[in-house]
Amino acid sequence: MNQIVEKYINENESIILNTDSSLARYIEKKFSKATKLTKQKNEVIISTNNVVGVIKAGNMVFRIYPKVDKVFKIFKMIEKISLSDHIFKNKSQYIYFDPKEMINIERGNSLVNQLIDVFINELEKVRNIGYTKTYNRRVENSYFLRGKLLINKHIRKNLVPKKFYSSYNQLDYGTYENFILFSTLDKLIKNTKLRGKQNEKLLFYKKELDYLLKEYDYNAILSVKNGQNNLNRINVHYENLLNLCDMFLNSNFYSSINAGKSLFCNFLIKTDIVFERYIFLILKELIESEYTDYYIEEQVELNYIRKFKYNEFDEEIDNGYLKMKPDIVIYKKETKSPVLVIDTKYIDIANKNKLSNNAYYQIITYVISLYHQYGKKNDIDGILLAHGERGNSYKFTYDQRLQFKFYTEAINLFEEEIQIKNSLRNILNERLGIGNYGGYNTLQSEVAEERYSYEQTYDDTLKVAESGRDNSFIS
Repeated sequence: MNQIVEKYINENESIILNTDSSLARYIEKKFSKATKLTKQKNEVIISTNNVVGVIKAGNMVFRIYPKVDKVFKIFKMIEKISLSDHIFKNKSQYIYFDPKEMINIERGNSLVNQLIDVFINELEKVRNIGYTKTYNRRVENSYFLRGKLLINKHIRKNLVPKKFYSSYNQLDYGTYENFILFSTLDKLIKNTKLRGKQNEKLLFYKKELDYLLKEYDYNAILSVKNGQNNLNRINVHYENLLNLCDMFLNSNFYSSINAGKSLFCNFLIKTDIVFERYIFLILKELIESEYTDYYIEEQVELNYIRKFKYNEFDEEIDNGYLKMKPDIVIYKKETKSPVLVIDTKYIDIANKNKLSNNAYYQIITYVISLYHQYGKKNDIDGILLAHGERGNSYKFTYDQRLQFKFYTEAINLFEEEIQIKNSLRNILNERLGIGNYGGYNTLQSEVAEERYSYEQTYDDTLKVAESGRDNSFIS
């Protein structure tokens, strides 16, 4: 048996493999949407930009660790996203699995709970689109003739012709994917220790499917083997859910949990998408409960910068707009005008990582476009939000009278969510004014103390900047 070779990679590093490598082919087949592959003459460069996870193929294992926090914290953010009722405009997938390849990982039992949340979320999506149906053949002896009369059996069973022994096709929920889904729910409920809300949801869906499949024998349903399904346009919305079912129905998966091991499947996570959605959900909670004069939106489409092309007569004609979508925009309810635009950056600026000039050019473009698109009503501030420590602030005069300001803000992802939420509350208090939060007064002294410390640090930063030696945040 070949010895397992493990390689530890930091997020944003690259994996270089031979062109004919089985691992390169595997990643291209299963995880091409999560990674960027660059093929050269004799090698393939796999970029892991904003990606974390574990991949095993053959005797090779690559463990890609996040640049900000542990993989476990990433799954805590995913848990919040998957349990949210908010329907995100950006439908990009942020988590990719290969349930057929099992591997040992850290904190496996904790990850299982997060994965069940993802399973429930995928199940809700399938339910909203609709459970699949198909025509199934039925044979029964009934008082009504349906379909084809089976004459030989009819004569044997009905000496007195009061019934009809017939066969017919009936449209019902007896599809392969529904059988596999029911089996998975049954096994999850029996073999895992679930939290209250998870258990309630799984029991609800099991009872619902039990009712839809009531005409089928319970044991017959559970005996259906997975791996027999062919996806088509009717059942394609089951794809992610069936992949998860494959893993949960793997007997080794449950035996490893019961033995206290950490068996999981190959997975990759797009951390930039997870971070953006996690921050948005916390800000949404704050805005709706404490800053009731404002409202918040994500992925706002900006249509200000026009594209054009020349026709055959060398005349300019419109060709749509340059597509721009800021991560988060906060509006004033009274005027319905934007006052704050936030661009999230999953980067650790506490460890001397730089936010590139491009990040600031991007936020400036967002602010100016919003200003024009909403009728030049008011000043708009911009925030680049990352992990770590606050950076520099900038301002420029526009339209000979307006001053747009841009801030490099940060939160500490090593902290618990309640502390992260308080950090975001402090940012909103400074940029929007104090909200309706009743407990804010108890935090004033702490906030003032932090602000004084920041101002001292910022004054020192300015002195360094003036000497031409400041390059901590801008390249």
